[in-house]
Amino acid sequence: MPGPFEGTRITNRTTVPRGSPATEAQRSHRRPSRSSSPSEPRSPANQKTERTQRTERTQKTQKTQGETQRAPTTPSGTAATLVRMFKAMCGRALVFLFFAIAAFADAEPVRWIEPTTHMAFVLLPAGGFVAGSPSSEPGHQDDESPRRVQIAQRFYMATREVTREEWARVMSPDTHFAARDAALPIVDINWYDAQRFADRLSAQQPWRLRLPSELEWEYACRAGTTTPYSTGQLLSTARANYNGDFPPPGQARGENRRRALPVGSFAPNPWGLYDMHGNVWEWTSDAYDDTRKVIRGGSWRFNADSARCALRYSHRPQDRGDSLGLRLVRDLTKAKRSNEPSRPPVPEARSLKPVAR
Repeated sequence: MPGPFEGTRITNRTTVPRGSPATEAQRSHRRPSRSSSPSEPRSPANQKTERTQRTERTQKTQKTQGETQRAPTTPSGTAATLVRMFKAMCGRALVFLFFAIAAFADAEPVRWIEPTTHMAFVLLPAGGFVAGSPSSEPGHQDDESPRRVQIAQRFYMATREVTREEWARVMSPDTHFAARDAALPIVDINWYDAQRFADRLSAQQPWRLRLPSELEWEYACRAGTTTPYSTGQLLSTARANYNGDFPPPGQARGENRRRALPVGSFAPNPWGLYDMHGNVWEWTSDAYDDTRKVIRGGSWRFNADSARCALRYSHRPQDRGDSLGLRLVRDLTKAKRSNEPSRPPVPEARSLKPVAR
C-alpha cells in the first residue's frame, strides 16, 4: 500500500498529486520561452534602421579590405626602423674599429727587447712626482730640497743594469765570459765609455738609446712611491745589495757581500725595474757642477743611505771604479741621424772610492 507522499511531488509550496487537473492548469500558466514566443511585427522605421546599420557595417568592412589590399609589400614600419638602426650601428662600429686599429698600430708595447744585446726595457708612464727629500728624512742632504717635477713624455728604461755580456756584444764582440760572470754588471767604466756604448747601440737601430737624466732616474726609482726607498722606510739586504754593516735607522744589520751580484738578483720595484737600490752606481746624463757628473743608486761598497731614492752623488766623468756601471733608456721617437760632433778628449782618470756618509 503506498505511503502518504507516494505519487506526489512538491511544486512551489503546494503538494499536487500526479495526474490531477491542477497540474495541467499550473503548466498552462508557465512563462513561455523565447523560442516558443511568437515574434512581434517590426515597424517600417525599425526595418530602416536595421538596413542602415547593415550598410554601414558593409562599408566599413569593404574599407578595411581595401586598405589591406593596398598595403605595401615592403617590410612594415617597425621592420624598416630596425633595418635603419642596424645600418647605423654597423656604421658606428666600423668607425670605432678603424680608430681602434689605428691606435693599436701607433701604440707602444709595454716591454721592448733591444735586438743586438737582447736587453729588456719597460715602458714608463709620463707623470709628476716630488724629487728630493724632506729635511726630516734620515740621511737628508742639503742638495735634496724637495721640488715638484713633471715628466712630460713616456720613455723606456732597461729593467736591469748593463751586463758584461751585453757590453761585450757592442764594444768587443770577440770577448766571451763564463756563464757565472756574463750576468754581472759591467763596471770600471767612465762617463765617456757609457756614452760611446749608447751611441754605438743607437747606430744599429732607428731609436736613440742614451743615459737617463737625473730626474728620469729618480722618477723610475721611486715608481710612484714617496718614501726613502721604493720598499718603504727601511731597506734590508734581502731586498738590495749594499753594505749591510750600515743599515738605515731602525733596520737590523744585514749582510755585507763585498762584491756585485748578477743583475736581477732581487725583487723589482713596483714598475718592474731591478737593482735601483744598490749593487752598482749608475751614470746619468746630467752634470752635478762644472766638473762632475751625477751618479745614482748606491752600490755594494756603500751604506744604505747611498741607496735612497733622493741621494745625489757625483764623480768626474773620467773616473772609473769597481762599483760604477750604467743603465740605459730609450726614446719613443725615432732618432734623427746627423753628423755628431766628436766628443772631447778624456781627461786623466782616477778610481772611484767610497765616501763615508
